[in-house]
Amino acid sequence: MIVPSASMALIENLPVSVVLLNRDLEVLHTNLFAGHYLTSQETLTVKDGYLTCKDPENTRMIARSVQRACDAETDDGGAVVTSLYDHKSLNRVILKIVAINEYWLAATDAGPNEQVVAVMIEFGQLSDTGAQGLLDTFELSPAEFDILKKLASGLVPKQIAYERGSELWTVRTHIRNIKAKMDCRTDNELIILFNRFARF
Repeated sequence: MIVPSASMALIENLPVSVVLLNRDLEVLHTNLFAGHYLTSQETLTVKDGYLTCKDPENTRMIARSVQRACDAETDDGGAVVTSLYDHKSLNRVILKIVAINEYWLAATDAGPNEQVVAVMIEFGQLSDTGAQGLLDTFELSPAEFDILKKLASGLVPKQIAYERGSELWTVRTHIRNIKAKMDCRTDNELIILFNRFARF
């Protein structure tokens, strides 16, 4: 798979870490920011040409997110937001995963059906002010806010239920109520809104 030079120039000049991957997490390209980040810590790195995490469960979570972005039923693909915990900086590594439009790419021997995603890596931690603003604005209960934080950290409802010692249907009911309060249709919309409010 070849990324045309005009598209490559844009990726290189973005002020954020960008990694281009295929569905199998094989790294096709990293810009300078991403290259520096991926070699400076262990939470998220490249091993044998594939994006991987120190924690295998995080690698599986990224793989699921990439699949969801590739399988989105829109003309220009989908966007999925998730995050990892960086034990070194004690911050969250926020991953925005976007399916790349075919106009950005030129197919080679890999074939025209190979899907490519751009993973944008950002950093942030919960801001007390932002978190309180989220609670106040949407009148979230402490339980709802805790579940929303866990959802934004990349956990699925089953994992959230396990961590909270709750029933799965209870967590799903909370998520449904949070969506209603925040006027969101999908989990991804909740995560995006959460990041806008509660992270800096």
